[in-house]
Amino acid sequence: MPGQISYSLARAGSARKTKDCVLEPLTEAEELERGVVDSNWCSKLFLALLWTVGVGLIVSLVSIIVYVEFFYKWRFPLRIDCNLDGKLDFNKCLSRGCKYVVTDEKLPICFFPPDHGYIKVGSEKPTSNGFTAMLYRDSKRTVIENEFDYVQLQVFYETRNRIRFQIVPANGTRYKVTVLPDYNVMDTQPSDPLYHVTCQDGKPFGIKVHRSGTGTVLFDSALPGMVLSDQFLQVSSRMATSNLFAFGRRSTKQNNLGWENWTLFSKAHKGNDINSPSVHPFYMIIENDGKAHGVLLLNSNAIDMSVQPEKVITFRAIGGVLDFYLLVGASPAEVLQQFMQLVGRPFMPPQWALGIQLMVSSEADIDAVEDMLDLLKRHEVLVDATQVANGQQMKQSTTNLASRLNARGIKLLRTTNAFVNVTEENKGLLIYRNNYGAINASITEDIAFIDFSNKKAVEYWIEKCKKLYDDIEYDGLVLNSNEPSYPPSLSWTSCSNNTWNNPPYSPGGDVELFHRSVCGDSQESGGKHYDLHNIYGHMHATATWKAIQEIAPGKRPVIISRSTFVGSGKYAGHLHSSNGHCSGEALRASITSVIALSLVGIPYASFLSFSTLSQSEHQGTS
Repeated sequence: MPGQISYSLARAGSARKTKDCVLEPLTEAEELERGVVDSNWCSKLFLALLWTVGVGLIVSLVSIIVYVEFFYKWRFPLRIDCNLDGKLDFNKCLSRGCKYVVTDEKLPICFFPPDHGYIKVGSEKPTSNGFTAMLYRDSKRTVIENEFDYVQLQVFYETRNRIRFQIVPANGTRYKVTVLPDYNVMDTQPSDPLYHVTCQDGKPFGIKVHRSGTGTVLFDSALPGMVLSDQFLQVSSRMATSNLFAFGRRSTKQNNLGWENWTLFSKAHKGNDINSPSVHPFYMIIENDGKAHGVLLLNSNAIDMSVQPEKVITFRAIGGVLDFYLLVGASPAEVLQQFMQLVGRPFMPPQWALGIQLMVSSEADIDAVEDMLDLLKRHEVLVDATQVANGQQMKQSTTNLASRLNARGIKLLRTTNAFVNVTEENKGLLIYRNNYGAINASITEDIAFIDFSNKKAVEYWIEKCKKLYDDIEYDGLVLNSNEPSYPPSLSWTSCSNNTWNNPPYSPGGDVELFHRSVCGDSQESGGKHYDLHNIYGHMHATATWKAIQEIAPGKRPVIISRSTFVGSGKYAGHLHSSNGHCSGEALRASITSVIALSLVGIPYASFLSFSTLSQSEHQGTS
């Protein structure tokens, strides 16, 4: 009977056996209990499945984190930053052919792949005192506009302990710094050099300099990220140790390698180490055995120099050429001797210039100056000289002040600015805007900066110094506003929006690089201000040195400059301002700054430790 069979099968799952092995249907209570049991079993199964999925997701997440944090850090411990923009852009990073990995916030997220850079074309060509090599950009991706496809490496064995190498475009000319004094270079290779040079032919190309005898690697640019373009030059090098001493005028102690960056661009000091008026792209490394070597990048454009824990230093310049000097010495003292022999030995100031100097503002009353001198004398603080600012009130009584100071045996230094009032006489000697049609002057007053790259402007400046000396016989000059920077009291003419005033890469992230300064596209006799900005103060100091030598022949000139560059120590000391803050911390920081400046050939530094003396404030020394 089909109906009964169907019924029996349907009820088989809802039946139980009796003692006689007879299937009997379950009661409603038994069926209800069986349903509850099945329902609980399903819930447990669902929870177990959910727990398994959750654990799997957590394990996957942890695996990803471990993979990124450990594998990527292990595989890419060295990271040359590929982000050239103020804001990190994922798509732009990938379009440059760079890697994008978000890990530790200190590590570059966008960085160059290991094989990015240039390769050598053909073999090296020997010269009388070195060799040259042609390099080719081996990348289809563009990192920045106007990259050079072909560049030339030029190596010069200048002495047994100094080697020079440049990287320049194969075609065309570039601005090169010419501030170093003339020096003799060997016509042939030295017979017993303290260094040995090799080139890595692989990808990327690099130049390696080893110390003879020990084999210590002093310079190794076989690293990713070499970028060479019209307005952006980048190269990196390994350092022998982490014992780095660098850059001049630092208010901190020995530099650490924890992803630090220093911007070298002359600007009015803001109380920190960013954009200091002192620009010295030189560093010294003390090796593990106590020997030392130094590296100078002779470039006057704005520069970023950064270091990382892998003992790698990266140079970024926005123009010029990469012109390196490597000095090899048996000790740090020997390296510094070689450095000063290269850039010029510092001038020897007279004894009185080493003492305490009182800075006097142009609004100060002469009686107030004498009261301050008496107060300091009562506290056994002997003042050797005064720095007197130019001003109408001081000019009227300058002769009286000079006679009173002379009676006390105190020397007089006059403060002068690098800008002048525009007149028909000096119009052709000032810095012009890019179209040569207008002077780069302030909009509130006809004030502009002198073009010290112009020989006639130097003669004009010498005559101004002579006239100032005729008004009152001074013993030295303090050069101010030669970063160059317009005083805050003057309304500054903003710069045009072009590639010279707003370059593709902004060192230090400074989007207004030439704010309150001469615009980058301004024209000087020696070229664009874009290239000459960092050496403006140096040219100002050399012109003043010539002036004082003519004014007072036979006397030791005393010149103190706000802005200094490589080699400025031969002509001037450095005026270090602490922004008028009087504190023990500022005094302590000045010691480090003075020592750092002495490492770059400027042992004479005037540290402004207190506020200036004005008519309303009778306190302050320098």
